[in-house]
Amino acid sequence: MAQAPESEFEMIASLIETRFFLRGKMPSLIPIMPKSPRLLHLVAAVLVVLVLSGCSSLEIPEELKMDELRYDASTSHSVGSAGLNKGFKVYELDDDVADLVNSRGLEFLNTMPSALSYKPVKSKPGYEGSIDRYSFTEWQSLPVPQDARWNYNSSYPKFDRERPVLADYYGGHPRLVGADPASNFHEAIDPAQRERFQRVILGKGGYFSYGGFRNKELIVIDLDGNKIYHLYVR
Repeated sequence: MAQAPESEFEMIASLIETRFFLRGKMPSLIPIMPKSPRLLHLVAAVLVVLVLSGCSSLEIPEELKMDELRYDASTSHSVGSAGLNKGFKVYELDDDVADLVNSRGLEFLNTMPSALSYKPVKSKPGYEGSIDRYSFTEWQSLPVPQDARWNYNSSYPKFDRERPVLADYYGGHPRLVGADPASNFHEAIDPAQRERFQRVILGKGGYFSYGGFRNKELIVIDLDGNKIYHLYVR
């Protein structure tokens, strides 16, 4: 039976190592990966489901110390991507991290070693965007602009053309008069958390960066409120 291309099974092995293990702390999986095309494709199918299942992201910079979760509104589906896994998470900003960000700002954020050393995961030709993952390396000062990265579906916002609102980030659907209520994820977020976040991203007291799945996950550092926000649609 013909073997799968070397590059293909090495790519899948690398994905498994990146998703489930800390790099550099275990032997490489490449020598034990199946090289039969049938087995390889089965492994790939299972892997895609697990990688995009909404679990924690290894591409988040370790230096941010996002360990103390204070609020979590998220959905997770075993079928994987297509926008079914959505999250709005709020973490306590570590005191040491806050000191570094306050004193060094973008110089610290844009030179975090774990972010710079993260190797992006990219889909093979013909499957663009299906498993692409990136680290958070291009930090900017708040406010967050209303642009193509913010809007889930396209560069055309459905709710607000002038400023970023959560309904557009999560791909919400405007309610039509007389129609049944739409299932909008942003409405599942606690109203107080929603309003606080909206004020943060329109203000100037912090920083933000896109990364993660398809380079559209968002991390926002709120220096005034001592919080870190992580938003995603996978």
